[in-house]
Amino acid sequence: IGEKMELIDQQQNHRECHRPIYLICVFRDEHLLLEYFVEYYRSLGVTHFIMIDNLSEDEGPAYLKSLKNINLSLYRTEDSYRDAAYGTKWVNHMLEQYCADQYCFTVDVDELFLFDSRKYQDLHDLIDDMESSGKNAVPVTLLDMYPEKLNDSYVRGVEFHSHSPFFDDFNEVHYEDRGRLYKTFNFWVGGVRKRALGVEACINKFPLFKYNFYPLEMSPGCHFFQKDGQVVLQSEAIKLHSDPGVLLHFKFIKPRFQEFVEQRIARNEDWGNSAEYKSYLQALQTNSTLELYDQKYSTKFLDTNNLKNFFGPI
Repeated sequence: IGEKMELIDQQQNHRECHRPIYLICVFRDEHLLLEYFVEYYRSLGVTHFIMIDNLSEDEGPAYLKSLKNINLSLYRTEDSYRDAAYGTKWVNHMLEQYCADQYCFTVDVDELFLFDSRKYQDLHDLIDDMESSGKNAVPVTLLDMYPEKLNDSYVRGVEFHSHSPFFDDFNEVHYEDRGRLYKTFNFWVGGVRKRALGVEACINKFPLFKYNFYPLEMSPGCHFFQKDGQVVLQSEAIKLHSDPGVLLHFKFIKPRFQEFVEQRIARNEDWGNSAEYKSYLQALQTNSTLELYDQKYSTKFLDTNNLKNFFGPI
């Protein structure tokens, strides 16, 4: 698989870092979001970016090449995203090549990791706690963020939640608990995608971990861990941190959202023959403005304090 990924640009920042933190991201045509995404994770504490471009036709790769004072390796592959298990094979290859025993993020460009700032001052504080307690992965709820209604107003470089400030807090109608994963974390489906679009979305992920559990790997979407291509729901190798994080997911930030959905369906590179995007299109064809806000369920994001239902008690 490595031969099919070409390193097309590499930049190095020669500042010393006492603890490298890697981020691996597969992207395609994400120029609009890349600026804030990179800045967000740099300020969070990521020291090394491994970016895998899959057939971008916009200026995203050129933007990444223009960055200075950053450790960033830019790869390109023209292979099928679907055939690479939705990019997971590329991610796992990079983990094996570069990240043994290192702390890593595996995230998409529309995903922002948050830890519980009521307990931890910064990312290193969280990682110190993982180290001292012998834990190697942080479970998160993938929390869909959205605007009141779909719009094209997001401006490059601006924080994502200025466009999509709302989320559905936990409720028994649109969230469903599917039981325990890796002994301690409850596996959920649902949220706004279930409420507004009828999609049973998997909303648990493991975006931050210490990569010391080989031969286990990330499964497609990083929703679970796997071995030999088979999802493993329990494993002694996975020791989950007791304080979950939240991964804010800005699914609805794209301009011309219906056009974006139609392109994804036409390419048919997504899970289950693009079933989720087909559900979106059905909803959009019924109501092209697609109002996502609901007075009963929508909560405006202010800071980590109003995500306490996802972080758990102090």
